[in-house]
Amino acid sequence: MGLLLRLCDSFCAADNMLGLFGILKEAATQVLALEHCRLWQVDRKRNVVVCVYHDGDDDAQNGRVLPSLGSFAGDVARNKKVVVCNAAREDSRFGSWQYKEMQERLREPLGSIMGVALLNAANEAQWVLECYTKDDRLLDGADAFLLQVVAR
Repeated sequence: MGLLLRLCDSFCAADNMLGLFGILKEAATQVLALEHCRLWQVDRKRNVVVCVYHDGDDDAQNGRVLPSLGSFAGDVARNKKVVVCNAAREDSRFGSWQYKEMQERLREPLGSIMGVALLNAANEAQWVLECYTKDDRLLDGADAFLLQVVAR
């Protein structure tokens, strides 16, 4: 718990969303050993989610657009809670050509994944933090709780 509290102190130092995402990514990597993270912006007008940041400024995934319905990030935004998927390769939300193309470019499979909605002052999901690993690993309620604590 002390580690989480020390990590939360650094959130206050972030002066923009990408700065905050960098801190959240580092926390997810250290605490949950999930080596990849994506930040999705929720666009309600167009009913899509847009990948704003994936592992780096120059990543090919940045700018990728997915429909809100049927996508993992869209489900997380609608549910406004932590969503865990331990077998992404078998989950229909990752069967779209967009996700397949994203993973082919990374040259690694999509294993276990967690996502949490980042809410604005109106309690609407404005962003989705998606953290994942290429390995199929059992992520459970304790992992979901940690991600929720880190992201709030």
